[in-house]
Amino acid sequence: MIGNDIVDFVQAHKDSNWRRRGWLDKIFVPEEQKWIENTDNPDHMVWLLWSMKEAVYKAHQRTLQYAPRYNPKSFVCSSLATTNSFLKTGQSQSKGRIYTAGYCYETTSVMTTDFVHTTACLTTFLIGKKVAKVIENPKTTAIFTNAKSHLANEMSNKYEFRKDTLGIPQIFEGTNKTPFLISLSHHGRFGSYFLTL
Repeated sequence: MIGNDIVDFVQAHKDSNWRRRGWLDKIFVPEEQKWIENTDNPDHMVWLLWSMKEAVYKAHQRTLQYAPRYNPKSFVCSSLATTNSFLKTGQSQSKGRIYTAGYCYETTSVMTTDFVHTTACLTTFLIGKKVAKVIENPKTTAIFTNAKSHLANEMSNKYEFRKDTLGIPQIFEGTNKTPFLISLSHHGRFGSYFLTL
């Protein structure tokens, strides 16, 4: 199963003071807090780890089909490897693993100076083509429209998106739910989607 999350660094700075007393203890286990303490850019590490947890939360909710409930410390980042190409390309990529309730998810994160975007997949979930895209200055309808256009280019334009009773977006062809998956995210100036085809 899949999930994705995006964090706009400007919006995160406005909305959240992660440095306030007790905040890190509510969200991150001690090992994750060490990663934050030992990095050159603690702000970016906080939002990278947050984005990883949030993407996995969405994938896990889809996997188990349960109503939304979030306990960030139950999603434990066990590994994180980052490429240091930021100076050359203006972005870096990180791969990670998160464990929760006996499940393992793999994450891929792309970080720029403006945002971090993470996609997550259950490690035992075999999928075909994966498509992830970030959209600047979107409205929710623009994210859907962009994803639908991408799907139409790849497959056909017969597909539509609907949320199920848990609020999880699904892809339908007429009245039939397809095996294709979509995850949507929005924060501040950015929106994103992650499709499997």
